[in-house]
Amino acid sequence: MKKLLLLILSGIFCLCLVSCSREKQIALTSENINEYIEITDQVTDSTIKKERESIFGITFYSYDNSHASAKIMVNRKSEKYTFENLTITVKMSVHANADYSWQFKNQNQFETLNNMHYNYKIVTLEIPYTGEYTLDEQFILGKNELNYSVLETWDLSHITVEIISVSGTVIVKK
Repeated sequence: MKKLLLLILSGIFCLCLVSCSREKQIALTSENINEYIEITDQVTDSTIKKERESIFGITFYSYDNSHASAKIMVNRKSEKYTFENLTITVKMSVHANADYSWQFKNQNQFETLNNMHYNYKIVTLEIPYTGEYTLDEQFILGKNELNYSVLETWDLSHITVEIISVSGTVIVKK
């Protein structure tokens, strides 16, 4: 009887040890990633240089020397989180509803959704163990082929970041 009681108590003790482990691994998906990381954007420079030239009474505008810079930052939401093999594919976009609009300097693509026009770029981010990552992006002010009558353009103020896919795990320390 004592041996049976000792066996039952040791089994309960082992279960308590297993359930009280110091770390928990969770598979990350596009549905749960926002619980563990935060993605933000920050425009660090936006300079518009509109140059005007008249030839035979016809006025032309050029934005050739305009440029902008922005950072996309990934930060973990808690010091308790570390990451293994975290890969996030994001779609970054800016509005393109004028004759001239901000375009990604490299790999720019164009799309129309619900009568709104966007310049976008798809990027895969390899996030390190710490969950801290910064991506620097450069922009140019380029001519759209939409023949808008809007000649004004605006400073780059915001980049929309949409998560397309996620893979990897988060380790939660207790």
